[in-house]
Amino acid sequence: MAHLFRTLAVLPVVHVVNSAWTCPSGWNDKTGVPTCAGAVDSTCSNTQCCDIVPTCSGYSGWVLSGGCTAAGDTKFFDLKKTDVEVAAPQGEAEVKAACCTPFADAQCSDWNLMGCPIGKSVVGTNSAPADSSNGMGLSQAKYTELCCVDPPKMCSAYSVGWSLSQGLGGGCAEDTKFFDLKKTDVEVAAPQGEAEVKAACCTPFANAQCSDWTLMGGCPSGKYLLETNSAPADSSDGKVLSNDKFKELCCVDPMKCADYTGEMNSVSQTAASLVVFVLAITAVMAHAL
Repeated sequence: MAHLFRTLAVLPVVHVVNSAWTCPSGWNDKTGVPTCAGAVDSTCSNTQCCDIVPTCSGYSGWVLSGGCTAAGDTKFFDLKKTDVEVAAPQGEAEVKAACCTPFADAQCSDWNLMGCPIGKSVVGTNSAPADSSNGMGLSQAKYTELCCVDPPKMCSAYSVGWSLSQGLGGGCAEDTKFFDLKKTDVEVAAPQGEAEVKAACCTPFANAQCSDWTLMGGCPSGKYLLETNSAPADSSDGKVLSNDKFKELCCVDPMKCADYTGEMNSVSQTAASLVVFVLAITAVMAHAL
């Protein structure tokens, strides 16, 4: 048994030894017999032992030189391909193959000198092939048609009008729901009609939380509001919560320090468990020896 524990004690210090410097992804082994900068391991590095694989980012000058359109090609230097590797021997053909894209396959983001009218947003991933006679240009009218859309509307755009309407029994209240201020960042689907606003922004009173009853007077002295507690309406029409029920469901005593369950306790418990484990292993090994 003692021999077994001595063996286990040795295992954690066993190292895996590489027989040569290993070039990581994005690097190739240097040809010939590359050497480190000195006579010890610490002098070896990717720079000494490897050649970085060229990528399209190293040929960004092609944007201005027209390299992709040479020999009559209707292509452009694709800035989305900056991380694509260029094959050896990195000649014109290899750069074109790796870095050029046909204008027929262009996206809105590729026409980076164009923009949308005020009040419109660009969708960069939309298809936007060239429409010029030479197959290498896109008209502003076509760009606007293909790439520019109305910005998404969020529930926040409807909060004032719909909250007032709710107070008069309209809007969300028509369906025993309320305009949920927790959903202000939720997108309203097209065509942004009443049905779409209701679907995105309204919540049933039966699913209300304490934070949703914003006009309540608050909690009694010594009690604290727990906003995330469930607080469904309790009125006959299913749209109102009584003050007594609000206090019952939402107003709680302060937390006791002994009930804290946050990160501090978790870390302390982990550390304590580790200490106990180490002490137990030490005791067993000492007894075995």
